[in-house]
Amino acid sequence: MKFNNYTFVVVILLFSYNLKSQNINPWIFKVNTTSILNLGLPTVDLSIEKRFASKYSLSLEGGSQVYYHKNDTNFITPCGYKTKLEFRRYSKNHYFAINFFNRYQQKNSGLSYVNNIDTIGTPIEFQDNFGLKRSQYGANIVYGWQQTFYKRFIVDAYVGFGIRRVKIENFSREFNREQQQILGTDMVPYFRYLDLSDSSGMRVSLTLGLRLGVSLN
Repeated sequence: MKFNNYTFVVVILLFSYNLKSQNINPWIFKVNTTSILNLGLPTVDLSIEKRFASKYSLSLEGGSQVYYHKNDTNFITPCGYKTKLEFRRYSKNHYFAINFFNRYQQKNSGLSYVNNIDTIGTPIEFQDNFGLKRSQYGANIVYGWQQTFYKRFIVDAYVGFGIRRVKIENFSREFNREQQQILGTDMVPYFRYLDLSDSSGMRVSLTLGLRLGVSLN
């Protein structure tokens, strides 16, 4: 799946300009300052929020992956993106929200392994490089704090948790988890396992971040 890294940037900026030109209640344009720090799927996320009542608002957020980890062998063109739709209920500067999200990533990965049956002598180490596609969707319950400064500038901090469904497809993979064992120290085998189709399924979702924004009216 091919994806233009600037699609979300262009769409949201055009959307923001169109909204600003209309005589309606304030819209808020934001940049998520923490999404690029996500080592698994680093993206630049932009969002638009609109209050449709005194206590309620709707927010749309999206982002595209901006850098990729290099791999010795390439089986697939790296790319990735995120989208999120969030409904909020405010109480002064605090809010509770529920959001629904979708994420997609394709990249190249690799791992070192040995055969489980190598019991005589020193086990032979093998290297396996492969491609993968990872798609996720889910929902979070969020608590946040949003404050306006100088009548225009916005700070939005949030934390939340939920569930997500993860589906992973591997390409040109040789490693067989039933017959072989991943090598590595500490948490390395676990993180390598997360790139395997074997790890597809339901998982806990955690979200934490900080957005900076500006009122468009």
